[in-house]
Amino acid sequence: MTANQNDKNADRIIDLFATHNVKLKRTEVVGKLTELMNDFGLPQQEAERTVIQIYARAHDVQVNVRTTDAGTKNIGDLTPGEWVTVEGKIISAVRPAGNKSIFQMGVIADATGAVAFTAWARNRNNKNDVPLEEMQVGNWYRIANAVVDEYQGSIALKIPRTTVVGPMSDQGTVKPVLQPIGEVKPGIVSVKGKVVRLFTPSTDKIRQTGVIGDESGTVKFTIWESENPTITLEEGNAYEFHYARCTTYNDRNDLTLTPQIVPVTDAIAVKSNRATLTGAIMQVRQNSGLIKRCPVEGCGKTLSRMNYCPVHEVQNNFQYDLRIRAVFDDGNETLTLTIPKEAVERLTGMKLDDAVNLATTMPLGFDEIFMRFKKMLTGRYVTVSGTLYDDSMFVTDCAFLTVDQMQDQIKLTTTQEAAE
Repeated sequence: MTANQNDKNADRIIDLFATHNVKLKRTEVVGKLTELMNDFGLPQQEAERTVIQIYARAHDVQVNVRTTDAGTKNIGDLTPGEWVTVEGKIISAVRPAGNKSIFQMGVIADATGAVAFTAWARNRNNKNDVPLEEMQVGNWYRIANAVVDEYQGSIALKIPRTTVVGPMSDQGTVKPVLQPIGEVKPGIVSVKGKVVRLFTPSTDKIRQTGVIGDESGTVKFTIWESENPTITLEEGNAYEFHYARCTTYNDRNDLTLTPQIVPVTDAIAVKSNRATLTGAIMQVRQNSGLIKRCPVEGCGKTLSRMNYCPVHEVQNNFQYDLRIRAVFDDGNETLTLTIPKEAVERLTGMKLDDAVNLATTMPLGFDEIFMRFKKMLTGRYVTVSGTLYDDSMFVTDCAFLTVDQMQDQIKLTTTQEAAE
């Protein structure tokens, strides 16, 4: 942008405010335009709009800001590295505690998609910082001159100090854009699927964790207690999951679900991930063996040694169960196995009643069962059949290999390593 063009834009702004009896300094207006375009990379139209907004707020006047749709872009079409103007509805928003540099974080959506945003804090003593009011969930806003960023494949909207954010009239309800589970990418996504498996949370900070799926694939999910979920998911039931955060680790997707979950009655067929693998059990994890489960219908969470359920608190009328969680290596990858009671009984020869009797009569109690399973399984070759979920398998059948089978497996592994 030439200095001559900046002078013309400044004159237009000065003339606009002169109609409101506000006299502006030409050098100051030119300086603001130059800074926004040269230092912050704003296009000419948006730089002009921003300067007008700054002076309108400073002098408490209502001005007719010239608008254009040239910079307005659908959220579903955002591309990293570009400066954009978006219009959408605030789906969620928080003021992060303990981080003075961030004013607000959340999710904004339109009819084409949704994106996470971060608004940087403004300095009221800095005349170049455009004032920013807290955006309210459920309201519509126009965010002019934000930058599209990307981190680990996830698109995000950054709202710097010069971005103008203003309320809009209500544009109606925003319907989430549902995607096939097998096609989701990092970012804010909405999917519809069936809960095919619920796992026992590893910490009381997690409300529920498991796997959801549709005909295109499956994905792990987590619901955090801090989200204050209003619904409890049940295996076999179908739901719409709106505005979940999808992240990727080691080429595997993971969804963090929000409370915006809607039960549906659709019959959803889930893509089969059945497999049979042969390999060695490398480790038997803690919380394997005899466990106690919450008796509340639809819960079944593992209780602590003091009979405490993270959802329903103390449950003295608990139910006993057998479970093994183990690290399994088939020579190509490492998986976490979850082996339920029926498969545990067939593999170990120990029935649930026998385990309960041992735990209640032996000095080590529940640890007696864990130690026996650990000694029995660690380092042993097994064949497992079940359903794969990314880096884990829910096992429906498991058996030790015979000596001949084990020798064949060792020869196969040696041959594969030599070929590599």
